[in-house]
Formats: sequence, C-alpha cells, structure tokens
Amino acid sequence: MNKYFSLLLTANILFASIPIQANEFKNDEQFEMTPGTNYSGMSPEGEKEFWSEDNLRKLDEKIKILQEQNAKRPIPYAGEVILNTPRYTQETNYYCVPACSQILIEYVTGAKKSQNELAGMMKTVEGRGTYMSDAQPVITQLTGVNYELGNNTYSHYYQNMVADINANYPVIYSVDASVFGYGHGNYGHAVLGNGYAPGQTWFWDPFPNFASLWYCPVDEMSRALNNNGGYYIF
Repeated sequence: MNKYFSLLLTANILFASIPIQANEFKNDEQFEMTPGTNYSGMSPEGEKEFWSEDNLRKLDEKIKILQEQNAKRPIPYAGEVILNTPRYTQETNYYCVPACSQILIEYVTGAKKSQNELAGMMKTVEGRGTYMSDAQPVITQLTGVNYELGNNTYSHYYQNMVADINANYPVIYSVDASVFGYGHGNYGHAVLGNGYAPGQTWFWDPFPNFASLWYCPVDEMSRALNNNGGYYIF
C-alpha cells in the first residue's frame, strides 16, 4: 500500500480526483442518488443568518486566528499532512453529513455517536439530507471545539482548512459531487476534509459506492464547493 501511495504522489496527476486508498471500507449496499438533490445544502434561514453582520464579524475573528496559526506553521514545501481519521460510510443515501460528522466527532473526542443519533440532532430529512447550518452547532456542541460555518466565496477554504488540519481538526465540505471525476452524479454531497498537500486537498468520501481517500487540486475542490453554495464546516 505504501508503494502504491508513493507512486501516485510521484505521478503528480492533478487534473482529476485521484483515489489513494483501495475501497476495502466500502460496504455491500449500493445507494441510488436522485440527480439534482442537495443532500448537504443550506436552508434560507441558514443563508440569512450566515450573511448577517454579526455572524460575519464572528467569522472574521476565527479566520484571523487561523491566519496567525498559519503564519507560525506554513504549508510544507513538499509532502502532505493527512489525519488518520476513521473511515465510516453513510448508512442511508441521505446521511452524508451525519457520516462525516460521526467521523469528525470520534476523531476529535474519541466518542462514537451513531449516525441515527446525529441525524436526529441535525434535523436530517429523508430524501433531502442535512442543512449545514443545522450540523455545525451540533458538531461544536459535541466536540467542544469552536467549529464555524464558512463560505468559500467569503473566505477561501484552503488556508482555513490547513490551519485546522495542522491543529488536528478535520473539516466538512458541502460539494457538488459531479465536479469530482470518479462517477458521482449531479447532487449535493458532503465529504470529510482530512488532509492537504501543496496545491492539493485530501478528503474521505463516505458514499459507499466511492468510499475512499481521495485528493484533488485546490481549484477543483473550490469549484465543487461553489457549485453547491460554497459552505464548509471548519
């Protein structure tokens, strides 16, 4: 596995999402996703709250702290930083956010919450999924960490993610899955950000059909975010 890992890095193929981990974590259930459905979107109320002056002021304070952290520990010139997060898959076709949250919470706290429990706390709805604005407060509550809801068009995700990963905190991206070049359809989806390298973003996809550790160019992840509203939890 280490040899395969090294060969992929040496190849440095940056034009599409590249699988780094064999799919041994995939379960037997194959989910069918509804094209055009947003399984990790934002409610109108969540949008309004995010763009309020008070919230943006609070967000700016966190971003400033992360910028200071990055100044102390810059992105490495070479190599990668990847957190050894759990690799769970989502238990329904609309549990992508609860699955990513389950991984994040267990990694940060050591406590495993069930996806059903998290879905209830996050007001997940069958066939629609979970609003990111409902997931973020639950993650903050259960981890005791100052997780915030960010937007890529307001503050580019990469530098914020780098600071979080360096501090040992995974992040969650709300993406347009069709941007990734490995078979997803055009639906809103959530993936777990657990690493980075210069010019690259690493993430775990909890969707059973594609459950794997992947990397993609920074601009590809940026496009995937923006096509689904731009939101990420960091």
